[in-house]
This record gives sequence, C-alpha cells and structure tokens, in this order.
Amino acid sequence: MKKRRSSVGIVLLALCILLCSFAGCGLKKQQVQPFSKANWTSTKEDVINIVGRNPDSEYDTDDYHVLQYDNSQYEGYNGIIRYCFENGTLAEVKFVIEKYDKDIFNHFINLYTTEYGEPFLENEAGKVWKPGDSNVGVIGMPYLGGSIVVNYTEPAGDAEE
Repeated sequence: MKKRRSSVGIVLLALCILLCSFAGCGLKKQQVQPFSKANWTSTKEDVINIVGRNPDSEYDTDDYHVLQYDNSQYEGYNGIIRYCFENGTLAEVKFVIEKYDKDIFNHFINLYTTEYGEPFLENEAGKVWKPGDSNVGVIGMPYLGGSIVVNYTEPAGDAEE
C-alpha cells in the first residue's frame, strides 16, 4: 500500500511540474539552470557550442528532440544531463542521477530551499520552486527505478514573440 501511495505521489508531482510549465511568468529569458549557460532561446547548435562537445546520444521522444550528455557533473555528483528541445528551442533540462540516495536527494532539496525559499508545491516525491523564468523540481524515485531528477522547464506561453 505504501509503495502505491508513493507512486501516486510521484505521478502527481510530475503532473504538477507539467501543469506549472503552462503558468508563464513573463520575465525576460535568462540562464536556464545552474549547470549550463544555455537559455530558453538556445538551439541545439547553441547547446553543443556551450557544452563544448557533441552529445553522447541524440534522440527523439514523443515530445522532444533530446541531446544527452553522459558522465556529467553537478554539485559534485555524477549524472546525465538531457537537453530537451521543442520546435527548435530549449524547453526542458534534466540532471538525472540514476541511483536514488536519500542524502543526495536531501542535498538538492536543501540547496534549492536555501536558494529559492520554500517551494510552492511539495509532496512525498519531491518539491517544485519557481525561480525567475523557470520551474525547477527535485523528484526522488526510490520505488520507480531508483533515480533522482533535477528538472528545469520553461513555462509555456512565455516564449518571446
């Protein structure tokens, strides 16, 4: 029963992150996230130039074209960075640590709480903040594949005309 509740919590948090991306806050495009100098108007070519190398893999999902950089570092932790593009520009960036660790999860929760204050949304799966022109979520999935995801999204409807 507890496992099912946690799975529901993870799904609800992921849904809330998606829904929050439709809120838009009307701010000028700034740096996407702390582990890259890319911004929400960056193209695939821009990101490759910013990172300084070609991606380890490149693929399409139902929603995005993805550049994936394996063996990446953020806050001293190894993980994967996925730059997700929609209609040719950056729409989402994920830092994925493939093995769940409660201490690492708490590190990211504390990092963003210190940086951005109390989250505007939280449940047992993680928390979501709205810094600047982005939404940032930290999701821990000890029951579903055992990963931690730091997820940045651009609020939809906030694209510059």
